[in-house]
Amino acid sequence: MRRLTALFALLALAAFPLATRADAAADRAATLEKLGATLTTYGQDDAGIAFTQSTKNKWNYKGTLATGLKNAQALEVVVGVGDQNTINVMVYPHYKDAYVNIATSKQAAKLTRTLLKMNYETFFFWGADDDNDVYASYKFTLESGYPEESIRTVIQSVPLLDKYIGEFTPYA
Repeated sequence: MRRLTALFALLALAAFPLATRADAAADRAATLEKLGATLTTYGQDDAGIAFTQSTKNKWNYKGTLATGLKNAQALEVVVGVGDQNTINVMVYPHYKDAYVNIATSKQAAKLTRTLLKMNYETFFFWGADDDNDVYASYKFTLESGYPEESIRTVIQSVPLLDKYIGEFTPYA
């Protein structure tokens, strides 16, 4: 009888992570649905960005701002739901028909220093991805629930990034 009880206990413990992963996947899908509604409601009206679900990554929405900019040709915006209960807004500036890239920069050290300085001065943090393409980003954690108004504020702030892009394009 003890062996049978121990076996059932072991099976129950082994099944627990599966249930947790299923719950996490369902939560992530629900967050994605809420995010799509938020971006549809506010993206175009608040920032002039029409978002669509990415064909490359089902957890991402993608949009482009190409009007009203003085320094960038366009701002490509990717908003994704992470697997760790987060939402990340990433903004890739386009300049001279390409991404701004540290590896192909005329003055990579100055570009990098400017990005580091902007981390201190701006609402978004700045970095470079695995391909060395420069981006601005803002990350939300979902510990206190879905942050609809905060996402709206960040999306409204995307056009304001154009002025900062003017600070590093001389080095691009």
